[in-house]
Amino acid sequence: GLPGTGHADALADAAWVAELAAVDFVRLQPALAWESTLSAQWVADGRWTPMTIAEAITTVEGMMDLLDASGVDVARVGLQPGADLAGTVSAGPVHPNLRSLVEYRRFRRRMRSVLALVPRRRAVELRVHPADLSWAKGQGNANIRSLRAELRLTGLSVRPDGDVARGAVVLGGKGSDPFR
Repeated sequence: GLPGTGHADALADAAWVAELAAVDFVRLQPALAWESTLSAQWVADGRWTPMTIAEAITTVEGMMDLLDASGVDVARVGLQPGADLAGTVSAGPVHPNLRSLVEYRRFRRRMRSVLALVPRRRAVELRVHPADLSWAKGQGNANIRSLRAELRLTGLSVRPDGDVARGAVVLGGKGSDPFR
């Protein structure tokens, strides 16, 4: 989201990093305009418009997909929230937990993919790694509610299962019919 760049540039950067053999992890931070800086003046002058939160989520999601596929860990997304953060950023996608917003969306997409072939008007159970449970459910169970309505399911539950790999979504309970 630096001045003069966009979504495609960020994805190209992530693809370039993913190809490097020497990179073990990255930190993703959408560009911000800090008070009393040149970037803040550019925003005020209309010369630069930082990403919105929604644009940042979409861009970081694509970058994380590319990096994950190549085995590059994403150590952090966004800035560490602190008491002075809100008062010093004048423009840009500031959120206390940007990574969670991205992960909620990534899990909703994975869950939708797994559920694509499930007959409608059924109750379905999905399993995820215990550490991924909150991201799979979404904030306030938003992913479950959204997918249940979108796919016209009578029920949708997500259960933790230590045998499921991190980031994966598996249809059905252990040794049971996935449809109830």
